[in-house]
Amino acid sequence: MKETVENVAHQIFFDICEKNPTDIDVFFLNNIHFPKIEYLPSMTVYFPLPKEVNGNNIYEGIVFSDYEYGQETIWNLFFASICHAAGHAKITDFNKYEKWIKGKNEKKAYKIIEFIEDIKVNNFLEEYFPEYFQEINKINETFKIINERKRRKRNQEYAKKI
Repeated sequence: MKETVENVAHQIFFDICEKNPTDIDVFFLNNIHFPKIEYLPSMTVYFPLPKEVNGNNIYEGIVFSDYEYGQETIWNLFFASICHAAGHAKITDFNKYEKWIKGKNEKKAYKIIEFIEDIKVNNFLEEYFPEYFQEINKINETFKIINERKRRKRNQEYAKKI
C-alpha cells in the first residue's frame, strides 16, 4: 500500500495519544482551514490538508513560498498540528472542569481551560516526545519572527503618520 501524508500523520497521531483508532475519529479534509477537536459525544479530530491554490501553497490560511524554506515550514506546521492535537487526545479531559465552570461565562471559561490544557499538552510533548517538541518549537520561533516583523512594519507606518 502506498504511504500517504494522511497515513503517516494518522500513525504519528495514534503513536502519541496511545489510543485505539476505533476510539477517536480522525479526518483529513481539503475544505477546512484550521484543525478542530470535538470532545463530545466522542472525540473527533479534523485536520486541514496543505493545498495549492493558484500556484500558492496554503495551510491554515497562511500562504507559503514555493522555496525550500517555505515548503519546510508548511510541513512543520502540519506536523506540529498533528502532535498538538494528539497531545490533547492523550491528556485533555474537560469533564474535570465540570464543577468549576458552573455559573461562569462559558465562552470565557473554555478559553481559560484551553489555555491551561495547551500548557499541559506542551509539557507532555516536551517530556515524552522531545524530538517532536523541538519541531514544534521551530514553527513557534518562525511565527514569532514573522509576527515581530509585522509588528515593526505597523509601528513604522504608524510613526510615519505622526
